[in-house]
Amino acid sequence: MSSSGPSFRRWARGLKADIKDGFKGLIRSTTPSRSSTPDPRPAEAARGVEGISNANEHPQSSSTVKDGLKVSLNFTQTLLKRLPEIVDGNPVKMALSLAKMIKEIKEAVKDNMDAVERRIASTGAQLEIVADTRISRWEPNDPEKPWLDRFKQILAEELMTLRRLGNEWLIRKIANHENEKSQIAATLERVNDARMQFELYTNI
Repeated sequence: MSSSGPSFRRWARGLKADIKDGFKGLIRSTTPSRSSTPDPRPAEAARGVEGISNANEHPQSSSTVKDGLKVSLNFTQTLLKRLPEIVDGNPVKMALSLAKMIKEIKEAVKDNMDAVERRIASTGAQLEIVADTRISRWEPNDPEKPWLDRFKQILAEELMTLRRLGNEWLIRKIANHENEKSQIAATLERVNDARMQFELYTNI
């Protein structure tokens, strides 16, 4: 027993060491390596940065749209919006209302007008001629009266066209109003031609 005792203890210690080393190896083989497993945090951080960047871009885009809408509310759009206000059946009063309206809009939009709109403003402002006090003194048999009646008839027809354009625009509310601008310009050109004939033959 004395000779086998030390040998048994050495064998037992060796077995214990082998078992310990085996467990260590097993643990190492089942534990994931830090270097082999991708860290999701950088990708999440990148997405976070991208999200912040996109969030910052949206207010700028929204601001640009708002600025564009402000600019687009120019002479023509404002005029279209207000044309239905011309409701008086008297063409002379309607012409005066339109001339006053155009003057107010021109003052409001300042330089936010193109060449066509400036021509519209100039033509519309000249309608104030119907306020000339000499017109009210004409008698039915005066030679100027037929020219006044003709001018008033054209005024009535063309101003109704303008009101129709305004009402249609209010229904559709389209951003692009180039077509309406052209129609307004053409309508007021016809009014202007009638005005010049009226002035020529009545010496107003």
